[in-house]
Amino acid sequence: MKKKSAGMVPAAIVAAMVAGFASPAKAQSNVTIYGNLDTAIGKTSNGAVTMGPGYFNWLGFKGTEQLDGDLKAVFNLQMRFNPDTGGLSNPGTFWQGESTVGLQSATLGTVRLGRAMTPMWNSLWLFEPWANGATFATLSGYQTGSYSSDGVTDTAQNFATFARINNGVFYDSPSWSGVHFSAAGEAELAQGARARNKGLSLNYDGGALTAMVSYEKNHQYDEIAYAGATYVLGGLKVFGSYAHTKVLNVKPESLYLLAATYALNASDSLRAGHGRNSGLRSHKTSLGYVHAFSKRTSVYADVWNEHVTTGVNGYVVGISHSF
Repeated sequence: MKKKSAGMVPAAIVAAMVAGFASPAKAQSNVTIYGNLDTAIGKTSNGAVTMGPGYFNWLGFKGTEQLDGDLKAVFNLQMRFNPDTGGLSNPGTFWQGESTVGLQSATLGTVRLGRAMTPMWNSLWLFEPWANGATFATLSGYQTGSYSSDGVTDTAQNFATFARINNGVFYDSPSWSGVHFSAAGEAELAQGARARNKGLSLNYDGGALTAMVSYEKNHQYDEIAYAGATYVLGGLKVFGSYAHTKVLNVKPESLYLLAATYALNASDSLRAGHGRNSGLRSHKTSLGYVHAFSKRTSVYADVWNEHVTTGVNGYVVGISHSF
């Protein structure tokens, strides 16, 4: 299939980054191995005790090579797996998390090619106390509702592209006093798709306040408009978000989330939140406690109540370690 421009990143940016640093490169490479392990045991009032990931689990390799002046080559490879069984999260996609290579400039920004999260999904975890996880007490479903960045191949067995773009062009701008933006789009139309995936986000990271507004449209012309923010006041961190979705064969959804975390001391914190979906008339309330042994290792316990068609209660205890 002939590839076409994604239309989301001006070709002039790529040309300027390459042409501006065309002198012989001075190679200085740096490679990092990183990952996350999270396993939990939980139960709902209408189900059996289960073990699974309380949060996503990954193993990744990322690195940079200093070229010349301001320019670097960058890459990121990330696989996803289930620690309770050792199997891949999605057997059909080995590098499910990301597989990109690109060029980075402090003055012009970063261009990556390959497979990665969309601009919206790349920052959603900032605006939810459970970091936009996928199971148990998370309120992630009340951030995006029925919307998927794919819209064509998503099934219970194949969710690899739920939050990602394949054959993508990704651009991340430099930060101007905390303000930065990201854009992404497909270079190749996926099989069975009516349109190319595309997305934009405008972000602000300014000390106590973090905020984002974002817009996406997927393969089926489904779309989402999202706005989220957090504010830190001492040990209290407040989260809020609103989204509106239009999804094929689904009633339009308005989604609301309000949550908070509170640091009791250097090691212990509480988290709580409530999400509501006006389209599905569903809602969920979650409460939790986290004890951090270090910056990388913590244990947690959560309880929640969710009402979709009937009410369901649940609890979970787990451990998380990052490296």
